[in-house]
Amino acid sequence: MATGFAQRRAVLDRVLFEAAAATPGVEARTQAMVEAPLVAGGRVVGLVVNGEARRAPLTVAADGVHSSLRRALGLDRAARHRRVGMRAHFRLAAETEVAPWVDILLGAGHELYVTPLPHGELLVAALAEVRAPGAPAESAFDGWCAAQPFLAQRLRGAARLTPLRGVSPLTAGARRGWAPGVVLLGDAAGSLDPITGGGMTHALECAELLAGYVPRVIDDGDRWLAEFERRRRALLFDYALLTRGSGIGPVLAALRAWPPLLSHLVGVAGGTRSLFGARPDAPPRPSPALG
Repeated sequence: MATGFAQRRAVLDRVLFEAAAATPGVEARTQAMVEAPLVAGGRVVGLVVNGEARRAPLTVAADGVHSSLRRALGLDRAARHRRVGMRAHFRLAAETEVAPWVDILLGAGHELYVTPLPHGELLVAALAEVRAPGAPAESAFDGWCAAQPFLAQRLRGAARLTPLRGVSPLTAGARRGWAPGVVLLGDAAGSLDPITGGGMTHALECAELLAGYVPRVIDDGDRWLAEFERRRRALLFDYALLTRGSGIGPVLAALRAWPPLLSHLVGVAGGTRSLFGARPDAPPRPSPALG
């Protein structure tokens, strides 16, 4: 059985930032608005931050699925498959009992991911095909929740803690994950459909891979960038194959027919399994569920 830990994204972001700030040799800053890449002689040599030029031997662009740095560098590639994501948080009624696992509820053209959080909270996230014209997002989300008796019962007496938030498209592409002087990391390098919640795991795995190359920046310049990109793509190949636009429908159909398949797919998302078997070189580890 796949294991995991669920936590609010804001809490996880704070924990990661504090861990980075406490790392020797790291200078962590808040309220730093990145405005543009700093380019000289066809190479990225830093960033414009709060109106000031900040130079560095290597720039890592990890600014998310709708990366402004990727766009500014001309590395954007249009998403081939459009899905929308929505989420809201609830505080459950005091008498409501919640099982300590994620429930996935499949509907017509959408899925609901129901995740228990600390302090009696519940995250309900929806992934759906983009259809036009369609019902307003709030109405569609409420209708999907009400149509699931299991979820409707759980939300009886619950209080909505956050407004409905959404994003579309869920995925974005990059023509290439690097340019001279800069590496794209995480969703900025091309995000994948979050059907099994593997995005954070992928970002951390690729950051660990990148850490092995960074010492070469001084001696080798940019000569290692293409090699890193090949290894990054190989690392994510199985999950990319699994969540490519045309593959999502068959995956959902297989989950409906055989729910235990999810444990294997979570292993693929977390990098502990290949799509068609176990990864013997990777020890089992929990995959984070993000709220």
